[in-house]
Amino acid sequence: MTEDQPGVAGYDFVPANSIDQARLIAFSAAVWPDRPADQLVSRWWRRAEASCATAAVHEATGAMAGFCSARPSDWVINRQTVSTVAICDWYVDPAHAGKGLGKCLLGRFETVDKFVFAFSLSDAAVANFKKLGWAGPHRACLMLLPLPTIAKFRAAIFAGRTAVELEDWAIESAGLSAIPVKRAPVQRQDRVSLDDSAQCRPPLEPAHILSVLGPQLDRIEGQRLLDGTAHMRRGEAEWRWRLSVCGERSYHFCLARRAGEPVGYAAVRRLTPGSSRQLGHIPGVIITDLVAVGDDTAVLRALATRAATVASELGAAVVLAVTSRPSQREALVSAGFLSPCVPLLGRALTRRSPQYMWVPKGPGTHISASTIALNFADSDVDLLL
Repeated sequence: MTEDQPGVAGYDFVPANSIDQARLIAFSAAVWPDRPADQLVSRWWRRAEASCATAAVHEATGAMAGFCSARPSDWVINRQTVSTVAICDWYVDPAHAGKGLGKCLLGRFETVDKFVFAFSLSDAAVANFKKLGWAGPHRACLMLLPLPTIAKFRAAIFAGRTAVELEDWAIESAGLSAIPVKRAPVQRQDRVSLDDSAQCRPPLEPAHILSVLGPQLDRIEGQRLLDGTAHMRRGEAEWRWRLSVCGERSYHFCLARRAGEPVGYAAVRRLTPGSSRQLGHIPGVIITDLVAVGDDTAVLRALATRAATVASELGAAVVLAVTSRPSQREALVSAGFLSPCVPLLGRALTRRSPQYMWVPKGPGTHISASTIALNFADSDVDLLL
């Protein structure tokens, strides 16, 4: 423990990925008695840098007493790139409550040079963050598309009415190395046409796909530097990190071009069966990322429509998306998604829409809810479901 890292007498603060499986299971059983006790064992942070998760250990017994994880990323805020963490799981064993462990765990991630926020918060978490002076809460919009096959037919009817060109790419995360590889020229066989996506051949080597697709994502980010939003940098480096820690995942990228220049993309993938308590084993798909330079309406609508079509090809019965941007919400509605504004069902979507808050210090001092751009991938929601 150093002077700039908070501590509590009688407790050690250690990297959570140094905790053995038995203690992780015992901690899970104590804080989530109604959930599977082994859920922490397979969390993404166990494959990530040690700095991504911290555990408080009771010195006298060696028991795990508290835990906090944080998803790292780089954000653009006020046209500057800043280091960012999204606070994810943050819990203290009830047997060790009231000692200040929670505040100390959180304090280890709060530094003056970082933007610190949290997404998909429970009401209890909101109350705790308010006590600590965090800004918010605000709600993002949870969007739902039932029966995406209908949207697929609608997309076919209106095909060809936009100047936006779309490309489909598939990538598997299993075995991806985080080591940069030599960039290769674009090969036509890397792309998957929508017409034969149902019989899509197996994805190519992930490192090769990223060496081709990554520079396109970086060019999109380069064009977004001046758009005024506070957003995660979703370039090649971010995707290499995400694919190295997420476990076995299969993402489908929809890349948008205008006059040959990349101007946006959407990322889609199947939900892990049973990972969502609301959906159970209903086959679902989530749109993890939705990006358009300048929030261009035509690009967003084209990507939202294509994402719905891809979801249909993946056999989904329902598609979920979340956004804090009105322009994205409008584009998703135009593609057939239901929003919290829909009568009756909208109330249920509002209750389940993620809440978000942030530390109004350092890079987060002058941020407002109207400038923040959030999707599922901005916290660890995409890494868990």
